[in-house]
Amino acid sequence: MITANDVLAVLRSNYDTESYQESDLLPCCENGLSWVKARLRKGVKDTDPMIVQTAAAVARFRFFLVTLSQSENHDSYRVGDVSVSSDRTKALEREKLIHDMALADAASILTDGGFYCCGYC
Repeated sequence: MITANDVLAVLRSNYDTESYQESDLLPCCENGLSWVKARLRKGVKDTDPMIVQTAAAVARFRFFLVTLSQSENHDSYRVGDVSVSSDRTKALEREKLIHDMALADAASILTDGGFYCCGYC
């Protein structure tokens, strides 16, 4: 059985999270694992390695959303002659792409969520 600590280990090994405490990351790992488990296809073994990989990607995205709103994440700052800026929109797009690619990779273990068609005839 995969646990949130297993997800945390994958998150730590695959993504840049050294500067964050385990206590900050673990809730997102628990949330990511719950999200994946709730969407597993019938017949998928609960030890499938794709579960922990997908849960780690979901946890990364959710943790990114949490840190995005923190006040210490400035858009730009200047120290002496050096100025540094970051584009939160581009960072969000990058994180969404990583998240979406992980979900696409996990299509074989996740339910598809149903069918929706909106078109004009």
